[in-house]
Amino acid sequence: MAKKKLTYSEKIEEIESIIEYIESDQTDVDILRAKISLAAELLAQCKGELKSTEQEIQTLLDDDSE
Repeated sequence: MAKKKLTYSEKIEEIESIIEYIESDQTDVDILRAKISLAAELLAQCKGELKSTEQEIQTLLDDDSE
């Protein structure tokens, strides 16, 4: 089954949910490890999206100034 592609906002919501789990008293190590791994993956994706957006904006600004 294919995974649904999450939007940037959905990724942030998932990261926030993971942070809440980490801050809770739940300490199942296997779940914690999986959630931390997912958070790292989502953070990397968000960082990539932000970098791409920044480059697109810079290109538009550069084109506008010419």
